[in-house]
Amino acid sequence: MAVTPEVLVDLIKDAETTRASMEAERFTTEGVLRKLVEAIDEVSSEEHTYRATLRRRFPNYVVEATTKSTDHTLELWTNLSRNNAVENAIKEVNAKHATVSPADIEECLKAHGRSDDRDQIGGATAYLNREKRIHSLGRGRWVFGPARETPRNDFGPAVEAGPREASDNEISGQGAIITGAFGPS
Repeated sequence: MAVTPEVLVDLIKDAETTRASMEAERFTTEGVLRKLVEAIDEVSSEEHTYRATLRRRFPNYVVEATTKSTDHTLELWTNLSRNNAVENAIKEVNAKHATVSPADIEECLKAHGRSDDRDQIGGATAYLNREKRIHSLGRGRWVFGPARETPRNDFGPAVEAGPREASDNEISGQGAIITGAFGPS
């Protein structure tokens, strides 16, 4: 077959048609995938709520995860240092929930193939807090990232201006004569 402009134009049209078909299929697949990810997140949040309720109402009752995580980063988590693994667990859980408890961290680490206990997790959270990589909003309520700095006012709390009484250590200013460098000339 000889290469002519007509042949090339036909090949271009075929390629455009195939590409358009594939893009439409990709768009449809992305929509389905997005819905699936949302559904997984919703069920995961529901599971987390049930586990938290169980821990709160029945603290001595332990439920092991019946399914392993299908996350392909499992190998990576087992090779991380404990501090980095705990930091990643806090990031992951904090993306779905406002605060993260040590039990949440332990559960996330187990889902990623680690077997760190609460004492080890406590040590890691203390280190990460000192390094300002996480901060606490109260006992066992961790949040990823450093605590927000509150604006500091070196002059104390704002006070509404107005008349006040002079203290024993102040000159009232009534009839006081100022002398010196700034006094009357």
